[in-house]
Amino acid sequence: EVTLQVSSLAPWTDTGVDVAAGAELRITATGTVRYGGQGSQVTDADGGNFDGQKFFSTAVLPNAVIVSLIGKVGGGAALDTGSLLPEGTSGDGPGFVGSSYDEPAPAAGRLFLGFNDQRQAFGDNAGAFTVTIRVGC
Repeated sequence: EVTLQVSSLAPWTDTGVDVAAGAELRITATGTVRYGGQGSQVTDADGGNFDGQKFFSTAVLPNAVIVSLIGKVGGGAALDTGSLLPEGTSGDGPGFVGSSYDEPAPAAGRLFLGFNDQRQAFGDNAGAFTVTIRVGC
């Protein structure tokens, strides 16, 4: 079991956890982060914009819920690399982890978790989610 902080200031955080393909990933996340200058721009790991918008075409993962906790295996911290985690909740998009996740790893490699903000909008963010990762077989 590993507990770490996943910052809202960068698209991807290296968890230091290596997983085998098909290994069960159990991830929980708590806390809130700020993703803009308005008081209403605060979210938990399940995301969703303050105005109700669920997806942004300019997000790190455009098909996953905006300003949520996201995940991938491999590819390093670079954008558009690695294998996205299977969506944890139907309709929330590939890569969506949210506050509670329990799915098999899609590939072998290093687990990266991140914050699904708009690609050029990380500069006005603050805070981090506290994430606990458990890897089973």
